[in-house]
Amino acid sequence: MKEKNDRLAAQGDRLRKYRESQCRSAEDVASLLGMGNRQSVYDLEGGKRDLKAYEALQLAEYYGVSPEVLLNGASSSSQIFWRGESDNLAENLLRTRLERYERLLSLAECSVEGVMPCYDLSECNSYEQIEGIAEGLACQLKLGRYPARVLEEVLWKTWNVIVFHVPLECGSGACIRGKGLSAVLLNSDEVWWRRNFSLGHEVFHLVFNNCRGIADDRVETMGNIFASHLLMPAECISEDFRKISDNGSITYFDLMSLAKEFMVSTEALLWRLCRVGIIEKSFVDNFRENDELKNLDKDVRADATRKELSLPVNMVSLAYRVYLRGNISVGKLAEYLETTVDQLKTVLRSHGIDPFAEYYETSLGNT
Repeated sequence: MKEKNDRLAAQGDRLRKYRESQCRSAEDVASLLGMGNRQSVYDLEGGKRDLKAYEALQLAEYYGVSPEVLLNGASSSSQIFWRGESDNLAENLLRTRLERYERLLSLAECSVEGVMPCYDLSECNSYEQIEGIAEGLACQLKLGRYPARVLEEVLWKTWNVIVFHVPLECGSGACIRGKGLSAVLLNSDEVWWRRNFSLGHEVFHLVFNNCRGIADDRVETMGNIFASHLLMPAECISEDFRKISDNGSITYFDLMSLAKEFMVSTEALLWRLCRVGIIEKSFVDNFRENDELKNLDKDVRADATRKELSLPVNMVSLAYRVYLRGNISVGKLAEYLETTVDQLKTVLRSHGIDPFAEYYETSLGNT
């Protein structure tokens, strides 16, 4: 009996937290479930009775989570790590999108083959060890000379990590490591070079999945060190620096241009060069304290902005393939792509797909 009471109490607490995080009232939930009054909702949240099957399904859809998560809570393997403040609504969105993508892969009968490494992190880990692991992973993933240019695609193809760009009220990014697939959420309101660094930082949280018992500020410092070494390998950045320096002389414009090549911020590049021992820390301090330099830096990057789509192209393509196979309806396709049937054509065209073109369904026969 005690075990059941504990389960109901934990379940009720989750129900209350999901409702409050989405600014829903008890009256809203009572109306959704066809209950007579809000007291019935409070009984659920107080652990006085169990959820019925239809209630679990309705509430899961209402809160944007799976029924399993609603009933049993998130497992330790699906913990979400945030860079900056957490955002409950964005967490629900991230879990929902990852679950939908897993469902699409199942419908398309696609296997998940990549295996992401997993390291335990402790207070004993030095910054030099973190640096070595980051550069080792850059080689393992074959990220090449300019890792930020290919990291998002390589993560998807190699480790089944799917990246979503969405506006966030707070925070720069978040990640969740699942049993087969993993996902990263980046703040689309931030400039592209900041998002690139956030992605590198989230990779740190994905591969160092156990950070318990370590002070948050130390973990975040390690994450930043990891990201800088993943995105700017020492050999590549040193060689490129030598190419643009003239008899040991270099300008801030040279450094801004080099940062643009590596698709990171100039400040991140300066810190990396300082860490490698190529420049003095005074270069970093001068840049950080000079607003005019920062404005010039933005101008240098003005032609390198990029358009972000609400969903990754690979997820949209997968959903459309599943639809063409007849495994989901047009209404379900619209749901997976987070739109309406009326707007479906517009959404598909924004991803380069000519909606419902007859040639897409033409079979090439056995190959």
